[in-house]
Amino acid sequence: MDGIMTLTLKDNLSALREKAEQTVRQIPAVSEAASVQPVHELIHNLQVHQVELEMQNNELRQTEEDLELSRDMYFQLFHQAPVGYVTVDENGMIIQSNQTIANMLKSNISLLDRRPFINFVHKEDRDIFTSCLQMILKQPNRKNFEIRMCGSSNEIFHVALSGRIAMVPSMRGDRQRELLLILTDITDRKKVEEELKENRKRLSDIIEDIPAMICRFDPTGSISYVNNEYCAFYGRTENELLERNVFDLIPEERKQFVREQFSSLTPDCPVKTYEDQVLSGSGETKWLRWTNRAIFTKKSEVSVYQKIGYDITESIRIEHETREKEKLKGIIELAGAVCHEFSQPIHIISGFLDLIQMSPDAHHLYQKLNKIKEQIERMTGLTHRLNNITRYDTKAYGLNETIVDLQKSSERRLHERFMPGKSTIINCIQNDTMSGQLIDISRGGLSFWSKNKTRGKKIEINIHSAGTKFSIQKIPCIIIAEMDSSKSPYMNTGEMKRHRLKYGSLSSDQQDQIDHFIKKYTIQ
Repeated sequence: MDGIMTLTLKDNLSALREKAEQTVRQIPAVSEAASVQPVHELIHNLQVHQVELEMQNNELRQTEEDLELSRDMYFQLFHQAPVGYVTVDENGMIIQSNQTIANMLKSNISLLDRRPFINFVHKEDRDIFTSCLQMILKQPNRKNFEIRMCGSSNEIFHVALSGRIAMVPSMRGDRQRELLLILTDITDRKKVEEELKENRKRLSDIIEDIPAMICRFDPTGSISYVNNEYCAFYGRTENELLERNVFDLIPEERKQFVREQFSSLTPDCPVKTYEDQVLSGSGETKWLRWTNRAIFTKKSEVSVYQKIGYDITESIRIEHETREKEKLKGIIELAGAVCHEFSQPIHIISGFLDLIQMSPDAHHLYQKLNKIKEQIERMTGLTHRLNNITRYDTKAYGLNETIVDLQKSSERRLHERFMPGKSTIINCIQNDTMSGQLIDISRGGLSFWSKNKTRGKKIEINIHSAGTKFSIQKIPCIIIAEMDSSKSPYMNTGEMKRHRLKYGSLSSDQQDQIDHFIKKYTIQ
């Protein structure tokens, strides 16, 4: 490299000499009196040397101007850069800094030279800074750190710190190591991050306070988020659920139905709502209204699923009771109107029949008149039953029809019926797939909802009060009636049956347990 530079320099000097000689040739020749050969050559050489010096001086001035321009550009780039530049020695003493870092520290740039850089680092972050320097010295590729700094006004600001090693000539003629530190002010970014953190916490608190079950999972079913309500429903901790697949919590016979609900979500229709019966962690059957949502990527691929569930068991029960009361009210009003309209014609027919029987010519019609009188008395009995309807009972009529059972509807119940105060589960021992919600109970029997039909007239059941340890085992019962789904409060959520049972032969202990349940766990 030095040989090439020497050759280039010689070429430049030769070219410079050639230019000088051409210039001298253009100068008028000396007089003949002074044309002595040695003197002529000396003058020629002096003239050439003079021109060389003048040309060298011009080039030096141009080079100086270029250097000044380059230095000014470097000065502007160095001091007006959007990031702070600081050069420190291996002991952390500031060797050089730019105006940007001086502005960050609100200090005069001249006051920064030969001062320990660590003095401007926040006290709590000085250990981090010392580790940063050691990291840069030992592992040059390890560059990015974040620290807090304090200026002359003690105002704290955040910087992102990176650095690299530079080898520079020393006064001794050798090369020494220096560290070039680059500092970027990230105070605004930190403020935004803190605001986002606060907003996330606030949103998380709001979500946790919502009385709804919330769960997020990926397309494979791996759960990524659950709230407290979801954990409480399944009786598991958050960590336990995060290790599970969401479909593990769904009964086998319902998995395909739930999968179809999620697979039907599209970018054009990302949200759907449906109702389903779910078994909680305590074994309690609940009706939940689920709102499913699919979140799609820009490529219309599902990135995450979210489902939000609301417990609607109580509202369905109240809705059913309200509907039953309205239905009973309508039947009673209709029965009253029928009785009112039929009573007068019946009385008139009965009066005329008595007059005919009192006639001496009616002895040959006596048997037929008695038949008519029996039917009038039957009609009177029917109107009496219509007037005494107190509840809504049906009986089968034909193949697929039911009609009001006047006898049962007008009978006064031997035992008062009570609604359960808490959700109560009924399990049929003969059919372990049968599980349903208790509707009402008395000292003589009970009724409950279930999806499956009972088999046989005589069955045994278990009663379990959800959320408590109370249960009654192996209660013998007789099936009185089964009502189809058209009468069910769950008609929109699948086929249901209402089963009405009468107790069989109870032991004294079982009867005491039923009495205790009615007293403690029902609405009085």
